[in-house]
Amino acid sequence: AKVLQVIRLDTSTSLGLSLGGAYSEAERWNRVERVVRGMQTDTLGVKEGWKVVMVDGSAVTNMMEIAQAVSNAKERERVGGAGWCDFTFAVVNETAKGTSDVNDANANSNSNSNANATQYTVPVGQGQGQ
Repeated sequence: AKVLQVIRLDTSTSLGLSLGGAYSEAERWNRVERVVRGMQTDTLGVKEGWKVVMVDGSAVTNMMEIAQAVSNAKERERVGGAGWCDFTFAVVNETAKGTSDVNDANANSNSNSNANATQYTVPVGQGQGQ
């Protein structure tokens, strides 16, 4: 079974991650290549190697769909709505061979105990005057 983490990210500020990109290998376009230390994805527990599989409950199949979801959230915020997106990540660990394995839910249940990363109601904008 896949292990999924749903993390609410504030779209009014930098997400603090880099994905594989449109020109990377087809199966790695949605892979988190870099998490910026101190940014929201870092403090909420996102790890390099995880893959974005859904945004706001809808499956994403390319970078444009992720960009559109973030753009939609920014537009919602501009008109007084919520400026966030719920990102669903497939939790992936790199094996010694350099291939990706998705952890079994039972083997992984104790190692991912970051409460913020497992709740839909992650506080957004703490300490940012909101």
